[in-house]
Amino acid sequence: MRIVLATGIYPPDTGGAATAALGIIQEAKQAGISYDIVCYGRTASDIHEVRINHPLRAVRYFKFLWSLNSLVKSSEDIVMCTDIISAGLPALILRFFRRFHLCIRFGGEKHWENMAIKMNNPPTLSEFWGRGDTFVSMLYRYNYRLFFWLADVVIVNSVFLKSALNRITPLPESKTRVVENIAQLTCLDEKIRSNATLPDKDHRLKIVYVGRFLKWKNLEMLIDVLLELEANGAYFQFDVYGEGDQRMLYQDKVKASGAIRIREPVAPEDVRTILKQYDVFVMPSVTETYSFAALEALCENIPVLITSEGGLNTGLNGVVRINPKNPEEWRSVLLGLMSSSSDLAMLKQEINIGSIIKREGRRTVLQTVMEVLKK
Repeated sequence: MRIVLATGIYPPDTGGAATAALGIIQEAKQAGISYDIVCYGRTASDIHEVRINHPLRAVRYFKFLWSLNSLVKSSEDIVMCTDIISAGLPALILRFFRRFHLCIRFGGEKHWENMAIKMNNPPTLSEFWGRGDTFVSMLYRYNYRLFFWLADVVIVNSVFLKSALNRITPLPESKTRVVENIAQLTCLDEKIRSNATLPDKDHRLKIVYVGRFLKWKNLEMLIDVLLELEANGAYFQFDVYGEGDQRMLYQDKVKASGAIRIREPVAPEDVRTILKQYDVFVMPSVTETYSFAALEALCENIPVLITSEGGLNTGLNGVVRINPKNPEEWRSVLLGLMSSSSDLAMLKQEINIGSIIKREGRRTVLQTVMEVLKK
């Protein structure tokens, strides 16, 4: 048995999908399972990695399919996909001609993400699939149904996402499992800081974002809120690490700011090192199914301000959930933390991610897949 990971992105690419893909490979290494990786891009970071690159999408998909076909050696091999289109569609086509175990891990919903990038005021994931169908969304529904029918195991990263996918088409309960991102943190065996560093009374609040620069990440709203606070004399620093098609927009907005800086992207293995320098992590996305970066911030005893439209474990303390479409609510919470070091200290002291990880145990993605396949 071998693992063939079929993924759209993989480190050195950044983002939650790349982090999740890396986590699956780390699980395979720890379990002593052979693996190969097929993904898109130019720069390979693993000797077992095949990178697909071509300007024409149809050619890219065909080359992806061809590579998958060459890497699948037996009917016992597991092809683990991380989406239903760029990686999933080639795997789905191959499944009609070859026997292997087809599995998929959902970390988000691709159609909503693709459409939200193009919208001036992106709807939440729940709002999007609550509207009437377009021709494209109908195709996505059929693609989901076909994938759920042929897949041996379906993994979702949160109860929130499972509920959202069930609105598109019912998930097959017998082969669907929820494995939260917090479980994948345990496979990294990284030490969690046990002592909160409390801020000084006159401390300048240091705020950080790490992630992709996409419209549905809602950073433009947050930058506008912080620019207003800066103009009114608020004392803070906001560093924004990442890459994406909104970079130029953000740079133009903050070019006259002395408090907000647009920084270069951070490699997944360096995220926690960067986070240690800050007081508060923010994730204002219109919808965020389950942020790895937010979990890593909590591991460094850094409180998290995150969208209320998401699946971050509700048992976690040190997390403030805020309406992503209410700038005034974000302004109020941020201003409160800038004005009161005691509020920040209280949030830091409440963080309990260590106990949550111990409670969750090591029910990781590959272990869950094996359990389902044995039934």
